[in-house]
Amino acid sequence: MSNQPMAERTAGETEFIDQMSRKMMVELCDEAIRNPGKMTFAVEEANCHVVTQPYLEHMMSKGWVAKDGSRILAAGWATAARFLKR
Repeated sequence: MSNQPMAERTAGETEFIDQMSRKMMVELCDEAIRNPGKMTFAVEEANCHVVTQPYLEHMMSKGWVAKDGSRILAAGWATAARFLKR
């Protein structure tokens, strides 16, 4: 996927990024529950859950993860829980 800003994406691309980010939030929250205090996801390391651009940017813009990528915020947990209820 290209690195173009969200404003330059089609409506379909933007909707896909939003929905895929929600799915990824479920995976991140699950990982955080199973491995508390051991997860980072903003950097590419051997033992971390890698969330690539533009998904991480989208998660940060929604307030689901901290701007420094250090933790999942309350809104991220709520988003993941709502996604699972669907």
